[in-house]
Amino acid sequence: MGFFKDLLNSSSSKFSKFKIGDFVRVKLTLEAGEVINIVGNKIAVRLEDTDKVFYYKESELQKFFKR
Repeated sequence: MGFFKDLLNSSSSKFSKFKIGDFVRVKLTLEAGEVINIVGNKIAVRLEDTDKVFYYKESELQKFFKR
C-alpha cells in the first residue's frame, strides 16, 4: 500500500515540503491537524479539534510532531 500511496502523492506534492499524512500546525491559530490532500499550492488540513477541513498555503503551516 505504501508504494501506491507514494505514487499517488508524487504528482501533487512534488514541490511541497509536506506529504499526505503529515501532522502540521497552522502558524496563525496554532491549531493542529493532518494533511489529507494537496492540490496545486493548496494543502488540505483536517483539524484535530473540529474535524473540519481547511485549505492553506505551505507558508501558513509548520510541521508538528505529536507526542
